[in-house]
Amino acid sequence: MHGLCFFVMENIPTALFGTWLRRLVALIAALCASAAVQAQPVRTDFVEAELVPEYLAWVPGQQAWVALRLKHEPHWHTYWRNPGDAGVPTRVQWTLPEGFAAGPIEWPVPHRIPVPPLANYGYEGEVLLLVPIDVPNRMFFGDVTLRAHVDWLVCKDVCIPGGADLKLKLPVVQGSPAINDRYTDAFAATRAALPREIAGLHATATGHGKSIDLAIPLAGSKGSLAGSKESPAGSAGSPASTAAPGKVYFFSGVAGLVEPSAPQPANVQDGVLHVRLPVASQLTATGNLIDGVLVSDPPIVAGAAGVALTTMFDGAIVAGDPVQLPEEGGAAGAASDGRSLTLALALLFALAGGLMLNLMPCVFPVISIKILGFAERAHGDKSVLRAQGLGFAAGVIVSFAVFAAAILALRESGAALGWGFQLQSPAVVLGLAALFMLLGLNLFGVFEVLLPAPALSDERGNLHPGASAFMGGILAALIASPCTAPFMGAALGFALTQSVPAALLVFVALGVGMALPYIVLSWFPALLKRLPRPGPWLLRLKEALAFPLFGTVIWLLWVLAQQIGVDGAARGAAGLLAFACAAWLWGHAQRGSAVWVRVCGAIALALGIAVAASGLREAPDGSSDRAQATMWRPFSAQSLADLQAQGQPVFVDFTAAWCVTCQVNKKLVLERPATEREFAERSVVLMRADWTRRDEAISDALHALGRNGVPVYALYRPGSAPLLLPEVLQEQNIRDALATLPVAAPVKAASR
Repeated sequence: MHGLCFFVMENIPTALFGTWLRRLVALIAALCASAAVQAQPVRTDFVEAELVPEYLAWVPGQQAWVALRLKHEPHWHTYWRNPGDAGVPTRVQWTLPEGFAAGPIEWPVPHRIPVPPLANYGYEGEVLLLVPIDVPNRMFFGDVTLRAHVDWLVCKDVCIPGGADLKLKLPVVQGSPAINDRYTDAFAATRAALPREIAGLHATATGHGKSIDLAIPLAGSKGSLAGSKESPAGSAGSPASTAAPGKVYFFSGVAGLVEPSAPQPANVQDGVLHVRLPVASQLTATGNLIDGVLVSDPPIVAGAAGVALTTMFDGAIVAGDPVQLPEEGGAAGAASDGRSLTLALALLFALAGGLMLNLMPCVFPVISIKILGFAERAHGDKSVLRAQGLGFAAGVIVSFAVFAAAILALRESGAALGWGFQLQSPAVVLGLAALFMLLGLNLFGVFEVLLPAPALSDERGNLHPGASAFMGGILAALIASPCTAPFMGAALGFALTQSVPAALLVFVALGVGMALPYIVLSWFPALLKRLPRPGPWLLRLKEALAFPLFGTVIWLLWVLAQQIGVDGAARGAAGLLAFACAAWLWGHAQRGSAVWVRVCGAIALALGIAVAASGLREAPDGSSDRAQATMWRPFSAQSLADLQAQGQPVFVDFTAAWCVTCQVNKKLVLERPATEREFAERSVVLMRADWTRRDEAISDALHALGRNGVPVYALYRPGSAPLLLPEVLQEQNIRDALATLPVAAPVKAASR
């Protein structure tokens, strides 16, 4: 019927029936065609969808434009071709008659939709997504139907997958088809919202680690915006007028390249607009293509909603820092957001992290020793006290510099090692246990530390205060090395992606921060005047401070059991017993005992080394796996990827047996019944990444998060960047993180 109307309209002789009759037939044909496309829109959850033609008929051999019209409920949105931090772009699968072909969607410039602390790219209200349709040259007159299956994700506070099967039926005509008056303005507005391609524009880009510098010439030279002509998509051949930009934002069409929620600082230098693009924390883009849309207010190109840019970038990039969850009150979380971290800010974070290291449980035994040292010197010579403070600071700073040099050298060799890597070695753990045990025995007076070197000792062989403090600083740094304090994670993650001098500066700042309280106390002894003068109480305090050291020995033996099994740890404990016997005999030898005492001491020492070494060769007995709570799965990168692909949220506890902060968080927060219920109610899968012994997969996962030590707590959310929680956990941190997950909602079938 519709084809017959158009056939009569095109072929009726004007001279025979008059122009008025031809116009009447044209009106009837237009009404026929209008009836052909007035199918009811498909209404689903929060979205109304339909296919809308620009003209009311197919013309053989001519390209037609069809729009997917999506009308959203207020405050709901669907997504652009790159959805940003989360989401899925709208997809169209066409079922076309023979000879027809559909081109890609022409995407209007999207809106930036903040979902703090993330950001998405998409559309609200009503949007038309234009698609070019190639119509074949040879066609029979009649009606031709196009069918499309459309999938989308519509979101507000929750996200609901949606979809619909749509169709569009139009007649085939010769000549000029009637325009679809109902949507003329909508098509015009959509075309105005398409990004403008500028012919001859030579934008450049350069990678600088965690950022990319995008440079666009504005005026005055070949290849600039003002010196170029618009492509045929714009106004034909007219020069593009430009203005200095105000607010500037680049929508990257390459997913996983630019962090959507991070700021993009921009400035104009010598007629060139520079935009600094932060690299995505989950860097999944491959190659060096920059493709997207640059928008500004006021517009850079007059009358253009945005400028389409495509170029290749030089230089190298690395994954940026992930988005952090703000703490209550809006303050940055303890694991600070390092997206815009500079060297100066990294140094500040390292200084703060070093200060807070003194409050970590793993450093408490060393603090005990320093309290004892200050108590002994509080009322003595100020110069000696200052030498002690400077010696301790030097020991800490030198140790952190040595740690940095070791980690950076191993990094250059290709090894994936992180902060605290040395405690992944059972031999180091057992050595530290022996050291703490000997220190405790020393505090009990079992033996004295005597050195023959006159530069380090007095006439009786006792260490000078400065030398003793220096060794105490080394010990403090060694014990603090497996701990990660607030602010440290971002600073160390930044350091290990920078040049060697910059990385060394960050590590030195960390040591300065840790040593700073002791420097202040030693140079301002008035702060210590409240302490009583040395007397019998000091001897009792000295003996009492041995017990935290023995407690540390017990902890280290537990760590050893996680690494090499119970049998190996038992042999290690037997070796420590032999060391204690050797120390006791050594003390007697210092007080003038017979030679046989020294011989027995040497035998005990050798026996202890042999027994301990035999334990280190023991294979793990799986006790570490058995220690994991039944709710927690062992970490697997493949399992994590599979669960994310299924849309399943996953919480990963990056931990180690030698990390005291990790164990405290585990007992006080993670394994509390209330926390476990929170996870269960949100259907969150729990994984424990045990880094007690070296594990390349866990090292890679930490590196991807911009971290290189534990503890790290990451909530992996479907379609979003992982969310990092503070190193020192509270139950409220868990609740706030889980609140960012979408509420599970049933998926309704699309209307037909």
